This record gives sequence, structure tokens and C-alpha cells, in this order.
Amino acid sequence: MKSIRSAVGVALLVLTAVALPFPVLAQQAAVSQAAPTMADSEAAYAAGDYDKAIQIVRVLAEAGDALAQYRLGYMTALGQGTEKDLNAAAGWFRKAADQGEPAALLQLGVFHIQGSGVERSETEAARLFKLAAEKGNTLAQLYVGQMYLVGAGIEKNEVAGLTWIMSAARAGNAEAQFKLGTIYATGEGATKDAKEARKWFELAAESGLASAQYTLAGNLMAGTGIEKDKAKAREWYRKAAEQGMPAAQRDLGAIYLAGIDGKPDYALAYEWTRKAADAGDAGALSNLGYMYYSGKGVPQDDQRAAEAYGKAAEKGLARSATALGALYEAGRGVEKSDEKAAEWYARVRSAGTATRSPGSSR
Repeated sequence: MKSIRSAVGVALLVLTAVALPFPVLAQQAAVSQAAPTMADSEAAYAAGDYDKAIQIVRVLAEAGDALAQYRLGYMTALGQGTEKDLNAAAGWFRKAADQGEPAALLQLGVFHIQGSGVERSETEAARLFKLAAEKGNTLAQLYVGQMYLVGAGIEKNEVAGLTWIMSAARAGNAEAQFKLGTIYATGEGATKDAKEARKWFELAAESGLASAQYTLAGNLMAGTGIEKDKAKAREWYRKAAEQGMPAAQRDLGAIYLAGIDGKPDYALAYEWTRKAADAGDAGALSNLGYMYYSGKGVPQDDQRAAEAYGKAAEKGLARSATALGALYEAGRGVEKSDEKAAEWYARVRSAGTATRSPGSSR
């Protein structure tokens, strides 16, 4: 059985990926007397007064309000207004889940995947996700759909998996749209269909999902399932890059470095390559080394080229190891050393990778 981490396709962390929104009054059941008090909690939370917000919500939670129980679990899991305590948070999520609160069902399922505050159980996670999915929670629909596809915590059923993911995608969940595009692109879970893949990738990209924007850009660059269009590809790379995606920043920088129609823009090439390199992207570090080596977009600087190539080489990038070896052999930017040159060349040979000179990008 595959791990749920690969089945769901994202790292399910309460503090990051499952960034469940702080509930608003519109989500609460009609409890007229509680509404003003909940409104006070909303206002306190929005103002950053977590102490006041949690004091209000604790009273409601202890009185049995499901949404307040979920909210109290949420704040306790994040350590907002109280000491962070995943066991206590799980307890409140359980109380709310037992009353059918969809967000609590989803988050408790996440906890069971992680073993955070509860016993790790993919079976229990799948059960909870399915309950939330049946209540219309699109993220839960995506998760249970992916679990069905690989048989994680639930009997494998590709039809059921595709149905749940399709439901979430049609409801506008960008992650589900991206997953559906991937399914149709690879043929894993459904009949391969480039046209359908493109449709769902575009919808997810237009919804602002960086991973979808990046994938769509790559398809446009290569002409995979879509007419090749480098100009459009650049725009989608830019959208993903502006969201802080290092791979998109790297590839956007490389596009500007090479230029479209033979017209490079070295200033923008450096700007985006630098951002990705600062994030530790090996390919961007290698490209930055090339820029310093060749003096494209920056003053020529062998020492900085060697530093960038060295960082990329340490991350296992063979082309940078080759470039660094050549710099040691020539004594450019580093003290000349045939021994160190041979060491870096040996790493490349052991990886079975063709060598490149320092003056090669990407």
C-alpha cells in the first residue's frame, strides 16, 4: 500500500498545506443568541487579539457549539492565544467532527495521517475525509479521491477516485483541477486525454495555483498537448515566479537569458535567477555561475562563478561539478588544483553524466 503522503500528493501539515481559514459567521449554524458573541470573537481574531478570541470561543465550545469546537482546536493547534497542544487540539476536532463539522472532519483526518495528537491511521483518515467529502468539502473530496486511486487507507477504486476528484474540480478547487489535469496527462487513473489535461491545467492556472501555472508553462514551451507558444509560456512562468516558486523563477530567468526570438534580457535574467538561487535551487545556482563566468547580466567574476557552481555542485548537479572542475584546472576564481579538478570530474563520471564547460547555462 502506498503512503498517504504520496497518495494525497501534498505534505499535510496543519500549519502549512492545510491552511484552513478561520471560520466566519456565514459558516455557523443559525444560533441567534451565539451570533453576537461569535462576532466578537471574529473581530478579536481579525485584530490579532488571540487571547480575547479564544476566551470567547472556549465558552461556546464547552457549551457544545461544533464550529466553536473546531475553532478552538484550530487555535490550539497553532498556539494562538494558548500554548500549542496538538493532543488538546485533536480532542476539540474530535468533538466537532462527532457533530459532523466538515472542517473538523478534514483536519482530524490530516492529524490521523500525521499521527499528530492521535494514532496514525490512513484508514481512519480516509473515513473522515469521506464524511467531509459527502458534506461538500472540496479539499476532502480531493484527498479521498486520491486515496481511492492508490488504495491508501481504503480499497482501491479508480472510478470512485476520479469521481471525487472531478467533483472537487468542478466545484472550483484548484488543487483538484490540477490533479485532474495530471491524471488525464499521464493516463494514471483515467484514459489519457491531452485535451482534457490542458483544460484542467488551464483552469487551475487561472485560479492562481502556482504548480499549475508552472506545468502549463512547461507544456507551452515544449508543445506538449498544446500548441507551442514561448511567449505565453513566459507569462505563465512569470505568474508562478511572482508567487515565489523557485523552479519557475529559475526557468523564467533562463528564458530571459536565452531570449525569445534571439533577444535576451540580461537584467531580468539575473533578477529571477538570483531569486531562485537565493532559495537554493541548484539549476539557478548553476545558471548564476554561468552568468558570472560569461559576464552576461553581471560584471564578469570568476570567483563568484566558482562560488555559485560550487553550491550547485554540492547539491549534486553534474554540470556544475564539471564547470567547477574546469575552474580548478585553470585556476580561475579558485586556487589552481589538479587534485580538486580531478575530484570534481570523478563525481561526474561516477554519475555517468556527460561533461560541460563552465560557459554552459542550464
